[in-house]
Amino acid sequence: MNLPQPLADIDGPEDRAWAQEWVEDLVAAEGVPIVPQVKEEIWSGLRNLAAGPREQRTLTLLAATVQDQAVKSALSPYTLSGPHGHLLDAHQNSLQAAVWQTFEMAELMTNRAALAPVLTYIFRTLERRFDGRPTLLVLDEAWLFLDQGAFAAKIREWLKTLRKYNVAVVFATQSLADVARSSIAPALIESCPTRIFLPNPDAPTPQIADLYSGFGLNAQQIRIIASATPKREYYYQSTAGNRLFELGLGPIALAAVGASSPGDQQTIMAALQGDRGSFAARFYAAQGLTEVASYLDESSTPSTARVA
Repeated sequence: MNLPQPLADIDGPEDRAWAQEWVEDLVAAEGVPIVPQVKEEIWSGLRNLAAGPREQRTLTLLAATVQDQAVKSALSPYTLSGPHGHLLDAHQNSLQAAVWQTFEMAELMTNRAALAPVLTYIFRTLERRFDGRPTLLVLDEAWLFLDQGAFAAKIREWLKTLRKYNVAVVFATQSLADVARSSIAPALIESCPTRIFLPNPDAPTPQIADLYSGFGLNAQQIRIIASATPKREYYYQSTAGNRLFELGLGPIALAAVGASSPGDQQTIMAALQGDRGSFAARFYAAQGLTEVASYLDESSTPSTARVA
């Protein structure tokens, strides 16, 4: 993932207040009690950073600025000299806004200590872009976001406020237990009234059936989920009604939306080499859909006219 610079934008009082809370969370995670003296030490350090050039607003310089040894030691793991600095301690922010934006979480999944601060900063970056335009926020591998109490509490707050900015939130998880075990399970169930369940032949077993019941499904609905065809049928639940459905995707659409295996990822990376404008044609050609690839090649070739 791109390297962020969380302390870059601390010129205004609101941004500096967010940075204060974010740094306090870092320090608290290392076992330092957040007493008034620690708060003042962090606030003083942030004021000093805000007075300097943007490229110097790093965790390394903040750690060097504070005088309290406990705070300094607590910040050290998140600087370039520590194990998490490569995720959080850049001297310029490489996170660029885009219409479609994806954050790969593979490294974070093996680096639990950095999970909460990185995710909190990513969400802060996204929040600043929510301006009322329709936005879809998809949180895959939901257990990453729900497994830590402090971050789960932030998600509970976001679920209540993001709808004001026309943001739809999608939680995706392979296990209902991820949600059921969460400290914010009631808020999640209440704030996400539209649910799509994948087929699960084990759904009727007592323990798993209890999980489905917690989402308001009755015995008949659970049996429907158990007998549904994997990778084809899905059970839709909402206040407007419930039903089993299938997408009915053709080979062209399926080649695109179903490309998720490691082999597919290698195909995508190979197709990305060269001119990005012809990526789709190369991708479909690699999937064996030569007619689609030829059509895309032809449609992307600019027409020319000759004047005699």
